[in-house]
Amino acid sequence: RARAAEAARRGGHDVVREAAERVRDLVRETRPDLA
Repeated sequence: RARAAEAARRGGHDVVREAAERVRDLVRETRPDLA
């Protein structure tokens, strides 16, 4: 958990946001009924 906080401080939050957007795009492509 401490390591995650350090990563967030170093801009790791952008990585999380990018991953979430990638998942959202994938869901939109594969399951349009859920998007």
